[in-house]
This record gives sequence, structure tokens and C-alpha cells, in this order.
Amino acid sequence: MNLEKKLYEKFGYTSFRPGQKEIIQMVLNGRDVFAMMPTGSGKSICYQLPGCIARTCPDCVAAHFFNGRSMYIT
Repeated sequence: MNLEKKLYEKFGYTSFRPGQKEIIQMVLNGRDVFAMMPTGSGKSICYQLPGCIARTCPDCVAAHFFNGRSMYIT
């Protein structure tokens, strides 16, 4: 899956900020994720894009999509 293409289609951004793509890939691969990122670094995309890809509500983390996995973004 071309994540850059999905990022552009859904949000109009042409590239990820540092760390975003790796976090999103781990989420989509069903991994537990703990991401500590500074204010303004684009944390929201890390759960919104997987939500869009899964065709769930992009503003919430869908428990059924993550199959019991945990994702902490602070």
C-alpha cells in the first residue's frame, strides 16, 4: 500500500513528518504502539490515517480494527 498516496488523498499532504510513517505502518500491521511526540508534530495523523484506510471513523480509534491492540500517542 502506498501510504504517501493515501496521505495525499485524505489530507492533502505530500509527505510524512518524521516518525509518522513508521507509526502508521506499525498500527496497520497490528502492532502495539507507544508514540511520544512533541506538540505540533502531527500525532493526529497517526491514528486518523489508519482509521481512514480501515473505513472507520477517522477521528476515533476503532477497537475492532486494531483487534485488541493498544496505541498510545502522547
